[in-house]
Amino acid sequence: GGVRIAASPTDPSTVYAISGDDNKIFKSTNAGNTWTNITGSFPGGYNWSQSEYDIRLTVSTQTVNGVINDVVYVGLIDLVQSPDGGKTWRSIGNTYTNSAILHNDQHSMAINPNNPNEALVGCDGGVFYLIYKPDTNTWTIKGLNPIGSTTQFYRIAVHPTDSNILLGGTQDNASPYSNGNLTDWTNPGAGDGGFAAIIDSNTQFNTSQNLSIYMTTNGWASSSSVSPSVGSDSVGFIAPIT
Repeated sequence: GGVRIAASPTDPSTVYAISGDDNKIFKSTNAGNTWTNITGSFPGGYNWSQSEYDIRLTVSTQTVNGVINDVVYVGLIDLVQSPDGGKTWRSIGNTYTNSAILHNDQHSMAINPNNPNEALVGCDGGVFYLIYKPDTNTWTIKGLNPIGSTTQFYRIAVHPTDSNILLGGTQDNASPYSNGNLTDWTNPGAGDGGFAAIIDSNTQFNTSQNLSIYMTTNGWASSSSVSPSVGSDSVGFIAPIT
């Protein structure tokens, strides 16, 4: 599991650490001589399964009625905030809900050096702009991602006679599809998109992780799984098809 460490911007002897192996967050107020487990009210059922590579710890500050508190952000799959230096925790990305305002899998975060209540968040969905409002204890998160500009494509397939018909598999953003208009994309895939194939305007294939294969015979108006039975054979996370 990953480990991250971050110090308080206002008190250099206050240090925070997160351990993906232990599924815990710790705090020291004496420059690391002793540590206290502050995981406490961290959202129950939180998913630490990807903490080897999806892990982030960032500390900012807020001032309300003259009182300064550290604001601690923990990014794993979701983004979680403690507005009071680790006493309480809450999800601010809502990643596990139907009302998610942030894409899953957090990798980076930068606090605005001129405003501790503003930040940029980097995740598998691209770059997002966070504004925290300590006076009202509310926040907003806005995506800063024009179509395709921050999408990592593993592979694309192109129609044999119309180069505006494209289908591609992307890292954690399924399989974007352009049916002739490169400014208007749909996404008939799921999960981590992989290799793809276009036979003609009707018959096409996309894939997702571990060699899940889907086929359409009507240009993605509908589709069905045609995944092979691989038995005990090893399968690549992004497995090729031809």
